[in-house]
Amino acid sequence: VGAPKHATVSTWASIVFLGIGPSAIGFLAWSYALSKLPLGTTSLSLYAVPAITLVLGLVFLHETPKPLALLGGLIALAGVGITRRTSPNVPQIADQPVPNRR
Repeated sequence: VGAPKHATVSTWASIVFLGIGPSAIGFLAWSYALSKLPLGTTSLSLYAVPAITLVLGLVFLHETPKPLALLGGLIALAGVGITRRTSPNVPQIADQPVPNRR
């Protein structure tokens, strides 16, 4: 409970950055994407997050991914690829606009 009294400026700057950076900007980007793209397409992009995170950790933090992490990233990307394939027999209902029912 007394920890905030002893927090440094760097600690508070980190807290503010985490509130504004990833959280606020992420939600704004998600809202913008939802307003421009179909829900089905937008929600599938979430499966690419683990693979993108793995690559960003490698590039910026020089982290070496473990084989299980690489396998998980490949499985996630394969899931995106499988779900994005279109079948000629299945209508794409999720990508059509929903009528306004008021």
